Amino acid sequence: MDLKGVILVLSCEKYINTRVKKNFFDLNVNSWTTDWKYVILKGDKDLECNYKFDSEKFILTVKCEDSYIHLLKKRVLGIKYVKEIFNLKEGILCCGDDFTSNKNSLIKYLNSVNKNDYEGKNSSVPRNYDPSNKNSLKKTVNDLFMYNYYKVHPEQIKELNLTLEYLKSICKRPNVFGAAGLIFYLSNKSCNILIEHMESINYNVFYYDEFTKSYPYTIEDAAISFILYYHRVSFKNNHYFYTNKEKLENYLGWGSSETWYSHIPNLKWRL
Repeated sequence: MDLKGVILVLSCEKYINTRVKKNFFDLNVNSWTTDWKYVILKGDKDLECNYKFDSEKFILTVKCEDSYIHLLKKRVLGIKYVKEIFNLKEGILCCGDDFTSNKNSLIKYLNSVNKNDYEGKNSSVPRNYDPSNKNSLKKTVNDLFMYNYYKVHPEQIKELNLTLEYLKSICKRPNVFGAAGLIFYLSNKSCNILIEHMESINYNVFYYDEFTKSYPYTIEDAAISFILYYHRVSFKNNHYFYTNKEKLENYLGWGSSETWYSHIPNLKWRL
């Protein structure tokens, strides 16, 4: 099938009938336009083939762990197989299952002709990023985000046969910023770079990177920024990609301000 692009919704099995049903299936979103289609992405490490695509519900299941720390692996495998299933003219708009689309603004963006290779929103550092100085990627930070997540969800870390001590030992990553994970756009060029890079490390999210002397791949959105910057793809910060505060018509959609850590006081985020 020839398309301009795909809106790839990162989810997991436990949210298919809750978040996904609420935010996507009930909207009949694939009737909005014939040029773009929503595809829901989930993982199943026991899948007997590389991927399975339900062409009625537009659910793509990839052979991958369906866990939080493997989001990057699942996302890029999803990108790879979406590009095998569809012939994409432009690229992929990536979002999470907690994103609610604003139909009119979203269609306007999808129909625009000036999309950037890597575009999204980062409220913390509201500027574009020029990766011309590759050595800047060697600046690192000890980020306890994943450590905190599994500290709060101990039953999940047991399923992965990991320990909190191990997660703390691999918390060093490049101190880069880019699109927040809620929604961002990747051109075909960026998609191909991500696929080739992840294949070069065998989709190992625990991979130690010699160039930065760190572990860049455990946090999905930071990892995507690192990979693209490493290959000199710039980031365009677009304020109108989403808002968490209120439903404003000029935004592509809205995300929930609730997170897994919203009601947990005194978490330490850096070592």
